[in-house]
Amino acid sequence: MRAVGAPRSCWYPFSQIDVADAAGLSIVHVNRTIQTLRSLNVLSKASRAIEVVDRKQLAKIAEFDGRYLSMPALALKWAVQIEDTRN
Repeated sequence: MRAVGAPRSCWYPFSQIDVADAAGLSIVHVNRTIQTLRSLNVLSKASRAIEVVDRKQLAKIAEFDGRYLSMPALALKWAVQIEDTRN
Protein backbone atom coordinates (compact mmCIF):
# COMPACT_ATOMS: atom_id res chain seq x y z
CA MET A 1 0.00 0.00 0.00
CA ARG A 2 2.85 2.31 0.77
CA ALA A 3 4.27 1.74 -2.73
CA VAL A 4 1.11 3.12 -4.35
CA GLY A 5 0.79 6.09 -2.03
CA ALA A 6 -2.04 4.82 0.17
CA PRO A 7 -2.49 6.49 3.54
CA ARG A 8 -0.55 5.07 6.46
CA SER A 9 -3.66 3.52 7.90
CA CYS A 10 -6.79 2.39 6.11
CA TRP A 11 -10.06 0.88 7.18
CA TYR A 12 -11.44 -2.04 5.21
CA PRO A 13 -14.98 -3.29 5.87
CA PHE A 14 -13.99 -6.98 5.90
CA SER A 15 -15.28 -9.30 8.55
CA GLN A 16 -13.38 -12.37 9.71
CA ILE A 17 -15.94 -14.37 7.75
CA ASP A 18 -15.00 -12.44 4.58
CA VAL A 19 -11.29 -13.04 5.18
CA ALA A 20 -11.84 -16.75 5.86
CA ASP A 21 -13.97 -17.13 2.75
CA ALA A 22 -11.48 -15.29 0.51
CA ALA A 23 -8.53 -17.28 1.87
CA GLY A 24 -10.29 -20.64 1.93
CA LEU A 25 -9.78 -20.98 5.67
CA SER A 26 -12.13 -21.69 8.54
CA ILE A 27 -13.48 -18.77 10.54
CA VAL A 28 -12.04 -20.36 13.68
CA HIS A 29 -8.55 -20.47 12.12
CA VAL A 30 -8.75 -16.83 11.03
CA ASN A 31 -9.94 -15.77 14.48
CA ARG A 32 -7.17 -17.70 16.26
CA THR A 33 -4.54 -16.30 13.89
CA ILE A 34 -5.72 -12.74 14.50
CA GLN A 35 -5.75 -13.32 18.25
CA THR A 36 -2.21 -14.73 18.10
CA LEU A 37 -0.96 -11.76 16.08
CA ARG A 38 -2.63 -9.41 18.56
CA SER A 39 -0.95 -11.20 21.48
CA LEU A 40 2.41 -10.75 19.71
CA ASN A 41 1.67 -7.00 19.39
CA VAL A 42 1.76 -7.25 15.60
CA LEU A 43 -1.90 -6.27 15.20
CA SER A 44 -3.76 -3.72 17.27
CA LYS A 45 -5.91 -4.93 20.10
CA ALA A 46 -8.79 -2.61 19.19
CA SER A 47 -12.08 -4.38 18.83
CA ARG A 48 -13.95 -4.35 15.51
CA ALA A 49 -10.83 -3.26 13.63
CA ILE A 50 -7.51 -4.71 12.62
CA GLU A 51 -4.53 -2.40 12.36
CA VAL A 52 -1.00 -3.54 11.69
CA VAL A 53 1.18 -1.96 14.37
CA ASP A 54 4.45 -3.79 13.58
CA ARG A 55 4.75 -4.18 9.81
CA LYS A 56 8.32 -5.50 9.91
CA GLN A 57 7.42 -8.23 12.40
CA LEU A 58 4.34 -9.20 10.35
CA ALA A 59 6.47 -9.46 7.19
CA LYS A 60 8.98 -11.61 9.10
CA ILE A 61 6.27 -13.94 10.46
CA ALA A 62 4.68 -14.24 7.02
CA GLU A 63 8.08 -14.73 5.36
CA PHE A 64 7.06 -11.96 2.95
CA ASP A 65 9.39 -11.32 0.03
CA GLY A 66 8.47 -8.11 -1.75
CA ARG A 67 10.83 -8.60 -4.69
CA TYR A 68 7.90 -9.60 -6.90
CA LEU A 69 6.63 -6.03 -6.62
CA SER A 70 9.36 -4.87 -9.01
CA MET A 71 8.76 -7.66 -11.55
CA PRO A 72 7.13 -5.39 -14.19
CA ALA A 73 10.34 -3.37 -14.34
CA LEU A 74 12.40 -6.53 -14.67
CA ALA A 75 10.11 -7.99 -17.31
CA LEU A 76 10.66 -4.97 -19.55
CA LYS A 77 14.35 -5.88 -19.76
CA TRP A 78 13.69 -9.40 -21.00
CA ALA A 79 13.92 -9.99 -24.73
CA VAL A 80 11.47 -12.43 -26.23
CA GLN A 81 12.30 -14.11 -29.49
CA ILE A 82 9.66 -16.15 -31.30
CA GLU A 83 10.84 -18.72 -33.76
CA ASP A 84 8.76 -19.80 -36.76
CA THR A 85 8.85 -23.62 -36.71
CA ARG A 86 6.35 -24.20 -39.52
CA ASN A 87 9.12 -25.15 -41.99
